[in-house]
Amino acid sequence: MRKHKVYKHETNGYTAVKVGFAWYGFFLTILWLIFKSLFFWLTFFILLLSALFIFGEGVISKSFSFYSIKDWIFLTIIMLLPFWIGFRGNQWVSNNLENKGYQLIKILPISSKKDAIIQTKLLNSNEESAYAAWGLQDSYQPGHRHIEKEESN
Repeated sequence: MRKHKVYKHETNGYTAVKVGFAWYGFFLTILWLIFKSLFFWLTFFILLLSALFIFGEGVISKSFSFYSIKDWIFLTIIMLLPFWIGFRGNQWVSNNLENKGYQLIKILPISSKKDAIIQTKLLNSNEESAYAAWGLQDSYQPGHRHIEKEESN
């Protein structure tokens, strides 16, 4: 079962981050970095790729030869970048949320982000009373057709 870290922000509410490999980060590298607002890492990877293209003297424009060690280094780095993002991406998202003021509430072994947030809200609801328009949500209000009075023994 997957684990999720559940964070809470004072104004933005709850959010969850999966613990483990970021598959979307692996397959959709640049788009995933943009979507997750990881602009530092996006800038880093764009500068790294730019440096590799300059160092590789325009590898895309010329024919790729397997005889050059420079071409092998370029190919290896290009192929390892998605793996690096996959293995470290969710940790970067967690760090980014903590920098934005989110606080880690719980780490839960739950299969989806939505379920992790719901479970955390349910666990925290015991600490805080929920209020309806007339008072405590669990209280009996005469004349309210949806709430029946409990029998006291």
